[in-house]
Amino acid sequence: MPLKGWVANAEIEDWSIPTMMSTRGSPRTMYSPPRYVWRDWIFPKACWMRSRPWSDRWRKKARQFKRIVKSGRTHLQDAVPVTLGQAFQAHASALKKDLERIRDTDKFLRCLGVGGNAIGTGLNTYAEFRPLIMKHLSKITGRKYEVPADPMETTQYLTDMAHLSAVLRLTAIDIGKLCNDLRLMVSGPNTGLNEISLPAVEPGSSIMPGKINPSICEAVNMVCIQVIGNDAAVSAAAAAGQLELNTHMPVLGSNLLESLDILTQAALHLARKCVDGITANVERCRWYVENSPSIATALNPYIGYDKAAAVVKESLKTRKPIPEVILEQGYLSREQLKEVLDPIAMTQPNLTRKPAKKKKR
Repeated sequence: MPLKGWVANAEIEDWSIPTMMSTRGSPRTMYSPPRYVWRDWIFPKACWMRSRPWSDRWRKKARQFKRIVKSGRTHLQDAVPVTLGQAFQAHASALKKDLERIRDTDKFLRCLGVGGNAIGTGLNTYAEFRPLIMKHLSKITGRKYEVPADPMETTQYLTDMAHLSAVLRLTAIDIGKLCNDLRLMVSGPNTGLNEISLPAVEPGSSIMPGKINPSICEAVNMVCIQVIGNDAAVSAAAAAGQLELNTHMPVLGSNLLESLDILTQAALHLARKCVDGITANVERCRWYVENSPSIATALNPYIGYDKAAAVVKESLKTRKPIPEVILEQGYLSREQLKEVLDPIAMTQPNLTRKPAKKKKR
């Protein structure tokens, strides 16, 4: 977990005052807590997140669903087919990039302004003070920390932590989007898509028997919204510095640490309590593909766009499936139609490029 060191000063002071009193309440020799406790450099200059393999479970589901074809959708309208595995692989790829962005912030966060005192010049410290701190921190944490190239920069600018917050916001955007997808795909069971089923984690309704809600996805969506809001506060705090010091570290640290905490926990709960238990409603997925007018897109190279569009209009008008209309109008034979409208074939490049003819010299 990240160190919540930005409250350490106050906690140490709260502990030190009663400790310096006798058991009967008479004062001992009192020392000024600010003299011994309040050292500006105790505020942490880095926050980090232990990377978790969020995308592993999505990749596992992608492999599990690789042969299940569903209807794609653009603008929430029927589109060309896609496998459920491809849809889940896209989520896995997005989360993998998010983790890479988070790890990339480490090269900036490992440079700590600790030991700079006051404004970063190191007044009232030894020259060896900061390197020794980095060596000790690296030893006890197992992570490599470094003295920044310009210690005064880390006192004035909190951009490195704002960068981490921005990356967490991007991660929250991606996780929120995939939760939206899951909620749409599980909608129903009879008046929605109902392409997948999610694990039931709680009774869905106190008044509607048997209703199951996508509770985990909804909770994660709210976490993502909170992280996006926290980033706005972090950005404002990072921009609030003046001259040699940014005094807004408490509000920045509070929001950043909360984002690290709740987003990590939300992603883990989503993976363990939701993604692991997702099952596909195979027959419903196939029905959508077979009855979607968008499968006529595969006809374009064979009968042309205009004829394919006419087939779609006739299908919608008569409520007949696309293959039936094609056979009635004699555009393709049954054998040709079976090959052209193969659902799996439509989820990948399906044309063969003819080799270019060599010019005669």
